[in-house]
Amino acid sequence: MKLFLGVDGGASSTRAVIGDDNGHVIATADGGPSNHVAAAEGRQRLLGALRDSAGAACRQLGLELSDTVFEAAFFGLTGGQSGKRPVIE
Repeated sequence: MKLFLGVDGGASSTRAVIGDDNGHVIATADGGPSNHVAAAEGRQRLLGALRDSAGAACRQLGLELSDTVFEAAFFGLTGGQSGKRPVIE
């Protein structure tokens, strides 16, 4: 089964959604805020929010984030891509 990851990162929380190749949402999970990357500790906050939300969604499926390969991933992050793209690549 192919897996797809979608992440909606905002000022108050971050939500990860995993879908399958049939278009079904099969797991969702939330993490902390993922904004203000340029602020002190902002990079770590973004990484933590992404790991927490995507990791929890993977665990719902009996998977570990570090071992999971997604067919595609989309990140909708507050404040645009400035400073965030290098963090998630």
